[in-house]
Amino acid sequence: MKHKLFLLCAFLLLIGIAFSAVSAKNYDVDTGFRPEADGFGFENYGGQICSNFWSCSSVQNLTSIEMRRMFGDQVCKKINADGSCTLLKVAKSWMDEVNRTMSGGHCEGMAVLSTLFYDGIKKPEDFGAKKVNNLQLENNSPLQRELAYWFATQWFMDGHLIEEDPNTQLETLIKWFKKDPNRTVPIGIFKKNLTGGHAITAYAVEERGNGIYWIMVYDNNYPDEERYITVDTKKNSWSYSGATMAGMQQDVYDGKGNKNPFQLSPVDSRLGKFDCDFCPASSSEDSGADIPDSIPDVSIPWINPDVETPDEDSSSSDSIYDIFGPWLFPDEQDSSKSPDDSESSSSIYDLLMPWLFPDTVQPTEQTEFEPQRISTATPKPIPSTPTPKPDNNTDKNSYNKIYVDKDINIYVETDADQKAGYDWESDTKYDSIPGVTVTRSVYRSSALLPTDLKYYLWINSPEERSNQAVFDAEITSPGTVLKLRNVLESYKEPNFVYNPPVHRENNDVEYEAFEIMSDPAHLPEIEFTISDKNGEYNLKFFTAFDGDEKIKEPIDFVIFHDYDYSQVGIWITAANEENASKFKNAKFQVKGEFYLWDETMERYVATNKYPIKMGIDGMFFFNYKNWLDGDGYFFTGDLDGDSEFETWKEIGKKL
Repeated sequence: MKHKLFLLCAFLLLIGIAFSAVSAKNYDVDTGFRPEADGFGFENYGGQICSNFWSCSSVQNLTSIEMRRMFGDQVCKKINADGSCTLLKVAKSWMDEVNRTMSGGHCEGMAVLSTLFYDGIKKPEDFGAKKVNNLQLENNSPLQRELAYWFATQWFMDGHLIEEDPNTQLETLIKWFKKDPNRTVPIGIFKKNLTGGHAITAYAVEERGNGIYWIMVYDNNYPDEERYITVDTKKNSWSYSGATMAGMQQDVYDGKGNKNPFQLSPVDSRLGKFDCDFCPASSSEDSGADIPDSIPDVSIPWINPDVETPDEDSSSSDSIYDIFGPWLFPDEQDSSKSPDDSESSSSIYDLLMPWLFPDTVQPTEQTEFEPQRISTATPKPIPSTPTPKPDNNTDKNSYNKIYVDKDINIYVETDADQKAGYDWESDTKYDSIPGVTVTRSVYRSSALLPTDLKYYLWINSPEERSNQAVFDAEITSPGTVLKLRNVLESYKEPNFVYNPPVHRENNDVEYEAFEIMSDPAHLPEIEFTISDKNGEYNLKFFTAFDGDEKIKEPIDFVIFHDYDYSQVGIWITAANEENASKFKNAKFQVKGEFYLWDETMERYVATNKYPIKMGIDGMFFFNYKNWLDGDGYFFTGDLDGDSEFETWKEIGKKL
């Protein structure tokens, strides 16, 4: 099964073998590329460029210019005359995350751009020199941004990387070189455990006799050197020797047969624009305006108004229907009912369960109701299929992309017992879920999943089995970017469950839920960026456990999002019913920072001084569109977990 791995290159100082014997002039199959002329004269770099130990400068990576080149005008709110633009917040959130990964190296960008220069698709003269090897990186913002652009294109190489056995890869390279001598080929290499990912550039092949071939490569960690991958056609194996740091013991990059193949990464699939999985479905079409390759540095002002001054206003005792009914359930309001009628005091679960978890069995009036939880055990069939709203989130971009910041295993199951990824229990790789792909790479693994699919995700490190590993994850959907930090790996219960948006005909609500498996010591940090027809928002939550440190039982941390009525909420509950009593006296403190942008200003409010405090089974949610419309930023909650909404507060004020 293909890995389709990202290359994040953490400054690999690869030590080659027997390079003194390599001829720099003639090879059996030769493009004519030479590192000392056609490779960059500077070495692979991270977040800073240093001319010496005392003089360093920051690197400029992706800007709005590169984002327009990559995705078109749909990433922009406003386009400027110089080709820059004010990015949608979801686009800026994605760009910032990609830029962050480049602190580990730009090897992918260097391998790809050196190929484009040699093929004449790009010209070094546009970046300051007639010869590639003479290009200067320091104080050369256009070149820095160009390298960042081609580095970022690896995010879209799923389905384009070629991973076959070494003999087949060798034959493919020879065929390509003979057909197009001006086209070098970027190659991705990994160690057997899929660490140490690096991108290098193949430019020639030398037959050494007895079934041994050298694939000559330009390694951007070592400017001006000719290096090679060894292919043994008798054993159908490949190897490349090196070390992660100069002076350290050498490591071996190698593979045999279809196990850990080196990747061929042709550049044709990187040319042109790419699908934007985080762009809102209603975002503008590409205007076709020219986007310059180089402009002066652009900075977008960041407004930071003062945090609202909290006051000592007392809590409201209004019922949930008085407060939320008119916009939460607009089709079910009856003006003839009194706020004190018994119907208006429905429990939190009576109100939310039909659209929060529509597939759970609801109790009758005669049955005492117990809170129901999302299943985190073995997936079971559900009685109905979600019905997406016809005019919302059903276009070609209707999928989630999950990225993890580590070389970590991703395994997926559905209610229909379909599987994808690596199952560590059976030591088997699966690919039986239509529309789902799972990718694993150094510092970054990923999965692509349709938004109309309910799925259960296990993320872990089966090679280590530490059971305490944590990771950061990013989930992009049309119009949203959800970032999760401090997520704990899992081997028993799935540590992530996605409930897709479901359109409820009776109240015209469309809703999705993200469930994260956690424990008191590993509560996730959440950042939710939203760009939709109503506005743009950034919501951050920081949760702390205030209880007995001996409690280790798992917790379900649920984030729910209602598209139509612009609601976001959090529900914290015990993963297993029998453990709920252990959390009886425990509290969860949730702090938040919330941003809202409209055409003229940025608004900000925080709960850092007065955090939200709730017990097990506690829940709160709020409507961020109301804030945009000029109302206060209010939340409603069942903070004591007794199934009744008893709290309605303005966020940022004492709770």
